[in-house]
Amino acid sequence: MHIHLLSLMATAEGWGYAQGKAIQDKLKQLIEAGPIGEITCISLAGVERTDVSFARGAVLELAKSYRQQRGVCLECLCDKDIRENFEAAARAIDQPLLLREQPDTFRLLGTLPSQGTRTLFHYMLSRERSTTTEAAQALGLQISNASNKLKYLWERGYLLRQEQPAGSGGIEFAYLRIG
Repeated sequence: MHIHLLSLMATAEGWGYAQGKAIQDKLKQLIEAGPIGEITCISLAGVERTDVSFARGAVLELAKSYRQQRGVCLECLCDKDIRENFEAAARAIDQPLLLREQPDTFRLLGTLPSQGTRTLFHYMLSRERSTTTEAAQALGLQISNASNKLKYLWERGYLLRQEQPAGSGGIEFAYLRIG
């Protein structure tokens, strides 16, 4: 799902937490009309200015509330000042958020994942989805190690996770890039 943030705003400028919270309510209605596990890209095309409080209220708190259930990412965020405000909001509430800069190029806003999971996180940025087994094989990790790292990334809001049937007849998880 793609949502143009400007279409929900009264003007091209977003100021303050109260305005951000009002936009969050509108975003929530649109997002919740879709299925669980869906990824929503919020376009900032045409947005001229925002402050940190607006970014936190409109998008970051929403992304955090959907952690482990739905994904939220940003796109069309070219303005350095607006990007810094979203970065500061992401850090303030400890909610990672991917910014799609090109079709296959992403920038992480917010706190980096732990040192031990960064290689796996960068691997996941290079693909839309991967199972634990695929990630372990690609990076030369034991399956249990890859599983623990992927679970950490999912719990902290860096990835989404879906159950799927395993070749062995059981269930395995596929992890999805949020973006």
